Amino acid sequence: PELARSNNKSNAGVAVKNVKSSERVPWDALRFVEQSSKFISRPKIPFLEKKPEPIPVLPGDVIWKAGGSSSNNNGNQFLFAPLDDVVMGGASSSEFDNETGIWGGTVTAANSGGFVGIRSTPFSVAPLDMSQCTGLVISLRSRGDGQEEKRLKAVLRDSTDFNGVCWTSCFDYRSKGSEW
Repeated sequence: PELARSNNKSNAGVAVKNVKSSERVPWDALRFVEQSSKFISRPKIPFLEKKPEPIPVLPGDVIWKAGGSSSNNNGNQFLFAPLDDVVMGGASSSEFDNETGIWGGTVTAANSGGFVGIRSTPFSVAPLDMSQCTGLVISLRSRGDGQEEKRLKAVLRDSTDFNGVCWTSCFDYRSKGSEW
């Protein structure tokens, strides 16, 4: 999911700093390297490495849950990590805790930025085969007060390419400490 700054929406779990987009702050090159390096896996050598068989996902299967580290047998096949506008020179920042599933941070328009996001890291075992599924359910819980409308954008890809073809959907909601 990615949260973008907008004039009439606040963002889930993320504070919005109202600053002029012309404001300049020092770019954080170290944070850029830390964030972007989490989404790169080492190149595969086709004739030396067998391509792993995709893991079948059946309707009703849970593919990620808070606390399901990728190191245990019943755990997640992937983790989430932030990918914020620092990768484009912006100054927004966020953090995601895979143990608790809590995502928070700050969106700012400084340096002409204005988004924070989380993205799955490269799969630890093999890609998922979701061909038996007809949809996807995303369950969220918010700590919001219900007074502000929030917007999320979800992007799904059908390949392991860093920027392959994707399907996108945005949705707005009012949080009141409930689940969706």
